[in-house]
Amino acid sequence: MERGRLIIGVDSGGTLCRAAVNGPSGGVEVAGAGCNWTTDPTRTAKAIRAVLMSLAAKAGIGSTDLRGAAVHIGAAGIVNERDADALGHALADMLGNVTVTDDLDCTVAGALGQTGDGFVAGLGTGSFLAARQAGSLRRVGGWGLVLGDEASGAWLGRALLARALHVRDALADPSPLIARAMDRFGNDPAEVVRFAATATPTDFATLAPMVAEAFDRGDPAASDLLNVGAGWIERGLHALGWQPGARLCLLGGLGPLYARALPSYLSDAVVPPLGTALDGALSLAQARPVAP
Repeated sequence: MERGRLIIGVDSGGTLCRAAVNGPSGGVEVAGAGCNWTTDPTRTAKAIRAVLMSLAAKAGIGSTDLRGAAVHIGAAGIVNERDADALGHALADMLGNVTVTDDLDCTVAGALGQTGDGFVAGLGTGSFLAARQAGSLRRVGGWGLVLGDEASGAWLGRALLARALHVRDALADPSPLIARAMDRFGNDPAEVVRFAATATPTDFATLAPMVAEAFDRGDPAASDLLNVGAGWIERGLHALGWQPGARLCLLGGLGPLYARALPSYLSDAVVPPLGTALDGALSLAQARPVAP
């Protein structure tokens, strides 16, 4: 790191937004509420701005130093360069040397290092799969809950409520998990529908811990839901070119859960990540050239 240069990384997920700075005086980290750019661009920009202001206050960084810092932001819901440019523009008044990508890039850089090969499954509020081989990065998923995010916390929560309504219609078998889910809504299907009509991915994801706890108790409905999610992960890894002997990092709050639900040939390949997505954001920021 150049003398006096500030390096700032931001990992903005659907539930949590984290930021860290590395500089001559050491490192500082803060966290706040997250959001998804596809779901709500304005809220996402505000969330990142708030976390950056909190970071600056905690680290004693003035506005001039902040504008001169090398910054990398990885944000959930960034699906193309237009999105990245729009988020960068929304923060242009406070940042002068910033790159923006999907949070996938930060996750992979943290888990595999700057150049390492392997496979990564990000399994949090949303989901994605990625493979880096010989410097080439490929991805599956990460398209958001409306059209994807299979195996994610939001997907599990939504699938749980759909399963509960199927039980109500005698299309699926009851289980303790389904009874507990319906209890949450006063055993009223109309309340389930009203909740789902306005629920965000984060709202749906609040139901995922119920599925995880029920899976540990051997609940058949939880097993069915997780088997569907694990099947998507397995198909996606093969689409990315999975080969025996490759390393696999399962990240996010649901990573340890799916490590138990995947076929043994995949779960046996799971290794700890080298670092976090925030570590990856910092490494990508440090790789930026010095601003003129």
